[in-house]
This record gives sequence, C-alpha cells and structure tokens, in this order.
Amino acid sequence: MRKLLAITAVALAGSLGLAACHSASPASPGVSGYPASAQNAIVSDCEQSYGAPASYCQCNLSWLEANVPYSLFAQTPATFEQQADAYASC
Repeated sequence: MRKLLAITAVALAGSLGLAACHSASPASPGVSGYPASAQNAIVSDCEQSYGAPASYCQCNLSWLEANVPYSLFAQTPATFEQQADAYASC
C-alpha cells in the first residue's frame, strides 16, 4: 500500500502541488484546511487507480488532515502520504 500512496502522491503533486503553491488565488479550503480539490484528488486517485477501498483512502486522508498542514503536504506529498500509510490506523 505504501507504493500505492507514493504513486498517488506523485500524481497529486503534478496536478496540485506546484499549482497550489504558486497560484495567485488558492483553492477554497475544505473544512479541514485542505482544499476540496486536494481532498477529492487524494481519495479518488487512491480508489480509482489502485482499487483501495474508499474507507481506507478516506482514513488516510483524515490522518493527513489531522497531522499535516496542507502547506507542508503540498511541498512533499509523497513523504506525508507514506507517513499516513505507516501511522494511520486504517
């Protein structure tokens, strides 16, 4: 599953990471502080690309939101997704 999250993070970084850091108008944050687009991308990529159950993908996202500010996640998503996979009780 760690490889799965690392690959998801690379895809997410390409679609959100640099754009979110350099965008003049940042994406609207979700309730947690993560942009809704990032929340959707993390869960959707996890489910669709790798066949992980939605509950597992949402659990890892919840851990990320509780433990990693989005500003840090956007800089190195692969690192933090690996931490979520290792430390979340999913």
